Amino acid sequence: MQNTIECMKERGIDISRQSSKGLSSIDLARIDYAIILEASLRDSIVLPSRRTQKLDWFVPDPVGQSIDVYRKVRDQIEVKVLDFIETIRKEN
Repeated sequence: MQNTIECMKERGIDISRQSSKGLSSIDLARIDYAIILEASLRDSIVLPSRRTQKLDWFVPDPVGQSIDVYRKVRDQIEVKVLDFIETIRKEN
């Protein structure tokens, strides 16, 4: 977790007080998009509504690797998030 915290801090984002909550704590009926980062989870997440879109953004899991791998994954996710925001803006 320390590499994740350090990596995000480099972008000015403090996640030191964040923790993983799991899907059971989320009301899936209220979400418009489910973004799947881990390929092995693709088929295990059942969405309650047809209006909820599942997006596959598979990225490597950096756990146990160097800080440089964390940075690469962070940067990949950042590009995907910015592209997603732009797509949503165009749709609305």
